[in-house]
Amino acid sequence: MQTNNQNKDKLIPLRKFSVPGIYSSSYLSQLVQRNKLKAVKIGRNYFTCQKWFNQYLDMHARDEKQAEYSRFLIKQKGSEKFSAKHKIFYLKTVAIVTVFFIAAILVNFLIINYFKDSGQVAGVEERGEIATSTTRSNSD
Repeated sequence: MQTNNQNKDKLIPLRKFSVPGIYSSSYLSQLVQRNKLKAVKIGRNYFTCQKWFNQYLDMHARDEKQAEYSRFLIKQKGSEKFSAKHKIFYLKTVAIVTVFFIAAILVNFLIINYFKDSGQVAGVEERGEIATSTTRSNSD
């Protein structure tokens, strides 16, 4: 229970509370300057905590704004879970593609060495030919 209170008392940058279409960061700064929203100025930025922001919502915010902000938080929490699932899927996909890529390189290397060792493939260097010599013979 005490950790929950500590999280509510933790100072968070004011810009983290801004929500497009509901509360812009400049509007929140104005609320602080009008003493409607409690915040602390550290350097050039304002910081508030969840507890103080909730107090502002309870005392000053209109019901529509409170409802919009609640819907935003619910969507945000859902999207965080959604993005975590996507991150795991992405990492698994990257790992699988990497394994297949390394396997393809290894197979290619083994095939080249097998044919090189068996003498079935004569390289251009061994015959003394140059790739441009075929283009000369075609042009003559």
